[in-house]
Amino acid sequence: MNEIQWLHYMRHAELNIALKKIPQKKDIKILELGGGDGYIAKCLADKGYDIISLDINPKFPSMFPVKKIKDEELDFPNEMFDFVNLFNNMAKFFNCFKLVFVIENYDFKF
Repeated sequence: MNEIQWLHYMRHAELNIALKKIPQKKDIKILELGGGDGYIAKCLADKGYDIISLDINPKFPSMFPVKKIKDEELDFPNEMFDFVNLFNNMAKFFNCFKLVFVIENYDFKF
């Protein structure tokens, strides 16, 4: 298995964990922060989810349209997204964007 195959294997494993937490109904909107090359976004889109993927430094070639954003450029209406996907990028985004999440009645136990 080469490096790219290993990376996709690990991402797929992370995706399977996330899919257990994402509501099964397909009419939800997902925001992905740190989309990279769009691999996870493509997997979610292929499953029927509506997803917007953002990154401060998208990787090319990409598998899904990942929009380039600048630091602190996130400006979406309240409650626009039902699920935010950070995967392994949480620490980076809390430092870059100083995100504030207000999450009510959500069970984060894995």
